[in-house]
Amino acid sequence: MKDRVRQIMDHFQMSQMQFANELAVAPATISNIYKGKTAPTNNLVQSIHQAFPSVSINWLLFGEGEMLLPLSPEGSRSPSSVAPSLTDEPSIFDIPSPQQPLPKSGKNEQSDLATNMQILEVLTELKHACSAEPSVRKIKEIRVFYDDGTYESFGPNR
Repeated sequence: MKDRVRQIMDHFQMSQMQFANELAVAPATISNIYKGKTAPTNNLVQSIHQAFPSVSINWLLFGEGEMLLPLSPEGSRSPSSVAPSLTDEPSIFDIPSPQQPLPKSGKNEQSDLATNMQILEVLTELKHACSAEPSVRKIKEIRVFYDDGTYESFGPNR
């Protein structure tokens, strides 16, 4: 995913600093992603989605499809000066209930329905993946090394 984040930055011809400012994250966050020290978080994905609505979330998360959405103007994005607040826009994790009609966007309603169903499936999978409990890490062993070349190992009582 870090390569796709870099592709977005390159596509919009932005430096790491400009990209970080646009996403309202620390420049070190972007740097650490590029260096492989940290993985992009869900918050970063949401920030990218808000700053660059023309970028496909499916492409960003899974590398599937094209980078830019076909219905979006090439290279469109909302400038940070008029970026909506989190309370104004629905989250990408807000999934419509089956009773809510899906928005119609064009000429071919069957194609629109299929596209909307695919988006709904991806969002449902993403919501379940994000709500899963992270695995709890437990200390297995602690080693203390002394300057005389010896060490002691300590572990949890069993």
